Amino acid sequence: MFTSLCKFFHLLQQRPGWLFSAACLATLLSLIPLQHFRVRAAGSDLLPSDWQSVQAWKSFGRKFGSAGHLAVVVHSPNPRRNLALVESLARRFQSRHDVNFLEYRTEADFYREHKLLYISLSDLREIENRVQTGFWINRTKNNPLIFDLLSEDEKDSAFGSTSFDDLEAKYFSRLKDLIGSPDSTVLVLRIYPAFDVTDIHACRDFLSEVQLAVANISQGSEGAEGNGIKDTTSLAGKDSLEVLYTGDVVHNIQNEGRLFSRVLATTRIALILSAVLLLINFVRFPVGALLSMVPVSMAILWTLALTRLWLGPLGLVTTPLGLLLVGLGLCGTVHLLARYAEERRKRLSAPVAFETITLETGPAIAAGLCTLAVAFLAFLATDFKALSDFGLMAGIGMVCTLFAVLAVFPSLLRLVEPWGWLNPAGVRLYNLRQEHVRPFRFARPFLGIALVLSALFMLRGPQWRFQYDFNSLGFGGDETRRADSLLQAAGENLGTPAVFLTPNDSTAQAVADELRLRAASDTGSAIGEVATLRDLLPADQEEKLRITSRLRSSITPKVLKKAREPLRSSLLELTRNWPTRPLTVRDLPRNYRLKFEGRSVTPGVFTYVFPRSDSSEGLNSLKFAGEVRSVTVNGRTYYAGGWPVLYGDLVGHMIPDVRRALVLGLLAIFLVLLLTVRSFTGALVLLLPVLATLIWMLGTLKWMHIKINPYNLVAFPVAMAYATIHALHLHHRYEEEGRGSLPLVLRRTGRTAVVTTLIGAAGFVPMIFSGHRGLASLGIAAVLGLGFSLVSSVLIVSGVLGVWEGKRLKKEREEGMR
Repeated sequence: MFTSLCKFFHLLQQRPGWLFSAACLATLLSLIPLQHFRVRAAGSDLLPSDWQSVQAWKSFGRKFGSAGHLAVVVHSPNPRRNLALVESLARRFQSRHDVNFLEYRTEADFYREHKLLYISLSDLREIENRVQTGFWINRTKNNPLIFDLLSEDEKDSAFGSTSFDDLEAKYFSRLKDLIGSPDSTVLVLRIYPAFDVTDIHACRDFLSEVQLAVANISQGSEGAEGNGIKDTTSLAGKDSLEVLYTGDVVHNIQNEGRLFSRVLATTRIALILSAVLLLINFVRFPVGALLSMVPVSMAILWTLALTRLWLGPLGLVTTPLGLLLVGLGLCGTVHLLARYAEERRKRLSAPVAFETITLETGPAIAAGLCTLAVAFLAFLATDFKALSDFGLMAGIGMVCTLFAVLAVFPSLLRLVEPWGWLNPAGVRLYNLRQEHVRPFRFARPFLGIALVLSALFMLRGPQWRFQYDFNSLGFGGDETRRADSLLQAAGENLGTPAVFLTPNDSTAQAVADELRLRAASDTGSAIGEVATLRDLLPADQEEKLRITSRLRSSITPKVLKKAREPLRSSLLELTRNWPTRPLTVRDLPRNYRLKFEGRSVTPGVFTYVFPRSDSSEGLNSLKFAGEVRSVTVNGRTYYAGGWPVLYGDLVGHMIPDVRRALVLGLLAIFLVLLLTVRSFTGALVLLLPVLATLIWMLGTLKWMHIKINPYNLVAFPVAMAYATIHALHLHHRYEEEGRGSLPLVLRRTGRTAVVTTLIGAAGFVPMIFSGHRGLASLGIAAVLGLGFSLVSSVLIVSGVLGVWEGKRLKKEREEGMR
């Protein structure tokens, strides 16, 4: 099958100019969709779009305007300066089309205005009692006999109690006019964008505009720092103003945007290291080494363009795939170059050498890439969208790499060869002579080493533990830590809630009541505070209105005129805003209504559910997501959205889906190998290095105390891919050279496999030093997997083939002696 495919490629190579021109045209066309290249950081993109939690979260984003905010934290010892900056910044952004709404003032005035409805019913009754007691004392002042019966302490305590100082302190001491610390040395401006905050490019542009505005407003501005996260503005005089940024916008830039930039940086370093290794390996054949980068670059551009058209914006999980494509593409070109140099050093002509690399080495490359394409496409059967997208993109990448390596690259070599640039230097080589055939003496030791390594790595068992705490996988130095600590100290740190979208206030309240009932019935419940729009209205309003009505009748102008201080001031303050009717939702401040009703005119009200514990820790998120995922009210089921629920779904389905993907991938690899070698035993032998590589990787990760996480999961299909490629090349070259050729195969194809492994590892080594813990674990796991793929392929394939060969030679000698 793969020989026929290579014959087709060989036929295409007869017109190298046309073929290479078509490849260049395809590359230019692929740049068109890549002009709008975007990376998304949405957690919902990691899960299937038809899941209820994903749909609920997207509904929230559409109605609310955005599923995140930008917090500008202003810190200095000068409260007036802080307020001036915040107010100026708010004026600049409050009328922008890309801003949903913003806030820096609290609703303290609203609560002061309606204080008699918001204090508790018991405290309002206490006020009524104190007023009545105070009136009685005032009325008895005209009767000296009764008044003199009171002691001085009783007189002072009676009048003191009617001043309501303790009740005022109880409620009004917590009210702040501005969002921030009570002394306003820390002020916060929260901006809720109208754009999708998972768009990294939009977040960067918006943050840059805010930073520029801060720099223009502040005197003596030094501008934003190079990392784009922190502004430090020095003012005249002794006051030093510090402007910090945090919130979802900045977190996405830091974690996802910075991560993507770091992946791109490591990719550039990987390409440089790969080029250096190629030149070192082909020091006598430098032009061929440099030309090998051309088809690999084409394959990557084709893959990105097709994936962009098929999937839309790329996700962060699929970005490391470029390194895999670079490695496998160079793996194919290195094998072709090595075989071409070998055939030319046998003093064969260029046409014969081109025919040999396509029809002899080509089938192994075609079999390997097609096997991997089927294996990766098997990932589409999983529900974990990030993994299925990775499988689709990898499958497309394998097909593009196959065409680029076996069709475009030989055509490019054919075009360059007449110029005399493809004449590898070196001593003359000869084919293996049959009289030199003898058993491979290292066969059994190789198998013994493989068994000892398997036992050693399995000594403590494989690493099955998963890293649920995603916070431990980020960058070591978090630029928002300072801003978050100031918010925490000021009591303004916002948690991340789950969100329900219901048609009206009454349904939202019913959902909240059901959730509160669940929390009350389980002492270990993960449900914390539940908030609805109606929860912002005062409780027991009718009874409070009756009490205030009696108070209003009791506190007449005549009584106020006779009252002495401090009673007079307390009573005057009490009578400033008499409530005349119950408050409704329409009476609440606009920002409150926006938070619960959104900016969209479509009907619907939000219910927010906050987790009791940190929902970014996976085990907490699993429990919280399980408790709040759905609520049934009046025969209709409502589903929760929000990052805590998405996070719980992601963690809950990631491990089962990854296991299923690996099983499907292994099954696909085995079936394609079976079609390739047409022998069950032969396919099983070629699959053994893949299984050994996975076992050795899991055992080593256990020894190194590295848990499985969403980043290093990519290393497992990478290692499987290289183990498959190495095994196929060794087996195919052995079948081509015949019995007794194992030393030659290991010396030539094995050497090339070492070079391709080093080139593949060069793509992941920079990740180890990236500063991102998740990327570092990916780099370590990938380098281990690549090394194990080479060792397992050499030990197992050559060992098994050597044992079989020895048995056949022994049997032939015995038959000859008869």
